[in-house]
Amino acid sequence: NELFLAQVNNKTVNLNMSFMQNKYQTQEDMVQKLAMDNKKKNELLDAQKSEFNRIQQQLNMLKMSQDSELQRAHSQQTELQQQLSFFKGKYENDLKQELEKQARENEQRLQQELE
Repeated sequence: NELFLAQVNNKTVNLNMSFMQNKYQTQEDMVQKLAMDNKKKNELLDAQKSEFNRIQQQLNMLKMSQDSELQRAHSQQTELQQQLSFFKGKYENDLKQELEKQARENEQRLQQELE
């Protein structure tokens, strides 16, 4: 009877140990699976960060290019405005001189006609 109880007790201990080993192995497998999932997610995140940085660099280069083009266009606009002012002033001055010349000629002609 005691032998039987000892055998039952031994089997119970063996079953408990087997159960605990299986439970530990299952937990270990879960930890390893989670670690692999985490590694994959980190690799994906690193790839996304790299792509983000590449896009950010392209945007910065585009902005610098646009700023440069804007500055160049502003310089051209300023130069054209200066040229326009110069030619407008020259035109107005030439027109004024021409009108004054015509006025003098008309005045001389009137003087001649009156004499």
